[in-house]
Amino acid sequence: MRCAPHRISRALALLSVTLPLILSTSVAHAAPTLDEIQGRVAILQEEAAAAAEGAQAAKVQLAQLNKTLSGIKQEAAVQGQTVDQLRKVLGSIAIEQYKSGGLSQSLELLFSSNPSLYLSAAGSLDSLTRRKAQQLSRFAAAQQRLSATSMTVNDKLTLVAATQARLTKQAAQAQSKLKEAETILARLKKADR
Repeated sequence: MRCAPHRISRALALLSVTLPLILSTSVAHAAPTLDEIQGRVAILQEEAAAAAEGAQAAKVQLAQLNKTLSGIKQEAAVQGQTVDQLRKVLGSIAIEQYKSGGLSQSLELLFSSNPSLYLSAAGSLDSLTRRKAQQLSRFAAAQQRLSATSMTVNDKLTLVAATQARLTKQAAQAQSKLKEAETILARLKKADR
């Protein structure tokens, strides 16, 4: 008989441990109330609205970035044409210099039959040299502006891609939240919706 009370106490101990687990499991799987469902649907709709607003803001920013990018690309095209024109001018100057090359200005003065005429021409030549230097300076500045504009275009393209990705993500989030809310509502009876 001694065994029987021992078994009973062991069974009671086991029951005291498992009963709360059984009860908590059945409570955890209980169907949500109508108020809980309506609250969840309201939260999902608010989250969907917030995501849609974020997507709309990204869409507006994307339109502004595309407009800015278009203007910068036009500016880059004009700068590219300017660089090409200056490159042609410098090319013709280089060809002229090559064709006329040979003696330096001091040697030409030394061997000139009419030094005063040569000095007069040298003054004009000095003026030409200054114009060549100005052309070179303009070319370098134009190339630098074009390079800076090209970097700006690349930066804007990166921003456009990031904004487009954000727009897509937020639109997908909004759709997901709305779909989840619709799924929950579809499970309810018509009277409860």
